[in-house]
Amino acid sequence: MVARHSFIGGQPRSIHLCITFCAVAAILFQCAAQSGANLCKRCANDSQLLERMKTQISWNRRPAREIYVSYVTQNGLRDVAAQLCETAPVRWFPNENLVQKADGTMLRELYTALKKMEYALALIRERQNQEDPLRGDLEKASLFVAALLQNTHCAICLWEGVVPTGIAPFRRTRVENVFYEKVEGCRILWGYSKFLSRLAKAFERQANRMQRTAQKRKTVTRTRRPG
Repeated sequence: MVARHSFIGGQPRSIHLCITFCAVAAILFQCAAQSGANLCKRCANDSQLLERMKTQISWNRRPAREIYVSYVTQNGLRDVAAQLCETAPVRWFPNENLVQKADGTMLRELYTALKKMEYALALIRERQNQEDPLRGDLEKASLFVAALLQNTHCAICLWEGVVPTGIAPFRRTRVENVFYEKVEGCRILWGYSKFLSRLAKAFERQANRMQRTAQKRKTVTRTRRPG
């Protein structure tokens, strides 16, 4: 029997994954996909990159939710999802307080979470049947994560001038229970959906506060002008 691998709390040391997304790179990426020290040199000096990343996150929270719903439905977990999938948080997803941190810290933590999610999506997709339409949805999610990961990579380069630190591999846990694998997958997808949703809402609240502050400043400036 081929051993399967758990992902909750861990990340495999090596997963061979090849995703072809060159056709959509011009739309999704603001940076060239390069590796090593050359990546920072290839990233455009784009002052709006962080704002575009926020838009990416906002647009993809609904698809993330839909993938979770499809997953629990097609894997026969709808009746137990609330108890088994939505009560055990995946600890490597940061909470909404992430947006309150300095840009450099926020970007590094976002990068770490996305890198782990990239591996997690690969594993979840491999566990689905080849003919399962859910594989196509998971592929689209992988494209989004790869795009946002690349933009986050470039944003860190622009903010700090260095390539993001590699993510240390997790300890591998062997699992042979198919039901546990299904539950593990739904926990990760639920955590991913909630992570994007919380992050998008936090960014929206932040933008609203900044807008109100700017409006107050304009009001004060007008009242101080000589009659």
